[in-house]
Amino acid sequence: MKTKYGLPLANADNILEVVKSLGIASWKIIANPVAVKDYQEVDLTSQEIKIKRRFETKISQFLNPNGEVFKGFHLTGGSGTRVFTVLDEDFVPVCAEFQHGCGEIIFDLPGGNLELDEDPAVCAKREFEDESGIVLERVVSLGSKGMPVSARSLDARNFSFIGVAKCPLVVNSQSLDKSEFLKVVLVNLSDWLKLIEREMVQSYSASTTLLAMRRLKMFETKKRGV
Repeated sequence: MKTKYGLPLANADNILEVVKSLGIASWKIIANPVAVKDYQEVDLTSQEIKIKRRFETKISQFLNPNGEVFKGFHLTGGSGTRVFTVLDEDFVPVCAEFQHGCGEIIFDLPGGNLELDEDPAVCAKREFEDESGIVLERVVSLGSKGMPVSARSLDARNFSFIGVAKCPLVVNSQSLDKSEFLKVVLVNLSDWLKLIEREMVQSYSASTTLLAMRRLKMFETKKRGV
């Protein structure tokens, strides 16, 4: 396996094979889904209980344009960050992880969930460094209030950042939460865009990429053929 900075290299065509060799594969289903309200907390760890309680279903009432009362159901909590970083030779660090919601291996920019009242910039830098091992000099915000993730059913927002790596580059070991099973690989920017086109990437990582490339004026560079 080819590496750079101690991290595996992959492209759009071999990335699933590469991450499989790193231990990232679909998980076996051992039980059918159960409604949260029916799942006894006695069978959950303290971390799982925290996650369960983080997502609460609430009902908001609105007056619609017809003058009728509309009851809207939505989940609260779950805002997070994503960080787009370009290293030498246009390599982008990306995460590979089995996502149980859709049951597939999905690719993401490094990032994570915000703690209560946490500064998104603090979260972005910490989560990027924990997941990738790459030490950042700083992060640059790409927005002020975060982009809605699924605005009809969630109040969660994604906060997008550009990560500026230290020079010379410093790469440490991953520092993952106990419940995290992900690996980081480096892909060329053109291959990352192919993965987005192939719908193998989380939507908020795609939007973060768009915002970052626009801020970095990468579209203009590619248009000139540089």
